[in-house]
Amino acid sequence: MSGLVLVAAAQSLSEFSVLDTPLLRVVGIGLVMWAAMLFSFVLRPTLRRHELFVVIAGDVGWVIGTLAVVAIASASFTTAGLITFIVLGVIVGDLAATQIIGMRRQAFWV
Repeated sequence: MSGLVLVAAAQSLSEFSVLDTPLLRVVGIGLVMWAAMLFSFVLRPTLRRHELFVVIAGDVGWVIGTLAVVAIASASFTTAGLITFIVLGVIVGDLAATQIIGMRRQAFWV
């Protein structure tokens, strides 16, 4: 959903941050592709170990990117934009942590 929102509303959303409209659209398209990949994983009865690593690495990469943007350009965001950006980073970080915990419990580390 968020990818579709970024693609459709990139112009409006760019007013809340330093990120320009084309960049938001590219991120939105990337998120739509990410969602399609995740959906393809769910269609199968089992998840392969390397697929789970890809998902976790993508989530961790998102969090690192969020931290970098906040560190470099937080003064350029509106307050609402910055709060939204940070909240999304925290949510994705929580997802990554939950995936790692689940992976450990399912003995995917072995």
